[in-house]
Amino acid sequence: MAEDDARIYRITHLGMKVRDLNAATSRLKAAGATMIGEPFEVSKDKTKIEYVAEKAPLKISYAMKPGKKPWRIAVFKDPLDGVIIELVER
Repeated sequence: MAEDDARIYRITHLGMKVRDLNAATSRLKAAGATMIGEPFEVSKDKTKIEYVAEKAPLKISYAMKPGKKPWRIAVFKDPLDGVIIELVER
């Protein structure tokens, strides 16, 4: 694969579930990642997920909604490649 082709097939967004958002946020800041906005919460009563496909392939997992406990989310930008890193504590 040529160097130009490698840029076409790259990760642009990486989402991870974490147990402790505060600790994970501190580690990413220490590693040089830039936080995009402040951490925020998503709760069950404020979430609306819409599906655009009538029938999705079985390999696709549908998005989950928060349960009784709200999700805490922080979003960062990787300092090397600009990859968006999403941390979710749920």
